[in-house]
Amino acid sequence: MTQFFLKNMGLYLGISLFLFTAPSITFSQKQNSEKLTGIIRVKKEESYPYEINFKTDSLGKISGYSIFNPKKSTETKSLLQGRFLNGKLEFKEYKVIATKSVDPDSRMCYIHYKGEVKKVLSAQMVVGEFKGVFNNGKQCAEGTINFVAREKFFQKMDSQRTEVAKKKDSDTNSAYVAKFLKSVPIQKTDNATSTIYWNTDTLHFRVWDPDKVDNDRVTISVNGRVIEPNLKLSEREFIYKERITNNTTVVIRALNVGFLPPNTTKVIFLNGKQDHFYLNNLGENTSSTFNLIKK
Repeated sequence: MTQFFLKNMGLYLGISLFLFTAPSITFSQKQNSEKLTGIIRVKKEESYPYEINFKTDSLGKISGYSIFNPKKSTETKSLLQGRFLNGKLEFKEYKVIATKSVDPDSRMCYIHYKGEVKKVLSAQMVVGEFKGVFNNGKQCAEGTINFVAREKFFQKMDSQRTEVAKKKDSDTNSAYVAKFLKSVPIQKTDNATSTIYWNTDTLHFRVWDPDKVDNDRVTISVNGRVIEPNLKLSEREFIYKERITNNTTVVIRALNVGFLPPNTTKVIFLNGKQDHFYLNNLGENTSSTFNLIKK
C-alpha cells in the first residue's frame, strides 16, 4: 500500500509517474525477482519516488512489495499481488508491512494498477493507469504509472534528453518523448555537477520548492558571485535573468534541510526553446553545480 500523505495532497488527484530509457524489460517464466522504479508526480508540483519488487511464477502470477517515498519521512512498504502475462502487468497493494508515516491505516491509499509493456524509441516501459482506494473501498486517488528498470537510470538521463532533442519530427514517437522528458526533472544529489550546452545570450533560470514548503533555504551564486545569500524556498519561483557572453557556472548550495529532509529544490534553466529541468535532493552544506557551455 502506498501512503499518499493525503492530508496535504487531497483526494482524487491526477497523478503521473515518469520514466526514461532503460535496459529491455523482460520477465522470465521461472520464479524470478524483478524491480521496477519511477517517480509519482502530483499536481505537477510534487514528486515522490515509488518502486515495486516482485517475483513471477510459471503461470505469470506475481507477489512482492512496493515502497513509496523510500528513505524519506513517509516511507511506506506494502505487500502486493497480481500477474504479468502477455505483456500486461496488473497488481493490487493489500497490506502495510512497514511505514514511517504517522497517519492511521484508515488514511492509507492502496494502489490498484493495470499496465502493459510499450516501446517508445529505444525505451521499454510498463505504461498504465491506477486507482487508489482506502481499506473501506472508497476511492482516494487516480492517475497513471509508468515503470522502468533502475539499472543505470540516472547516468542515462542527460544523454537521453540530448538524444531526444536531436530526433526529427518525422519520427512518430519523437514529439511525444520530447514533451514527456521536458516535464520531468533530472534528479541530482549531494555535490553533483551537470553540464548544459547553452545557445542563447541570456542566462534565465527559476528556483522553487517542489514539495511541502518546510523552510528549505539555499544560497545561489553565478560565476562565484553570490546573487541570493539566503533564499527561503517556496512554491513561488525565484526568477533570475542576466545577459551572458561566456561559459557560466551556477551553484545552488543547501543551507539546511528544512523540517522534512532533504533540502528539495527544483531548478529549470530556460535555454531558448529547450528547457533543462532538475530536482536537487541535498543534504546540509552540499550543492548542485551547473556548468553552462556557450555554443
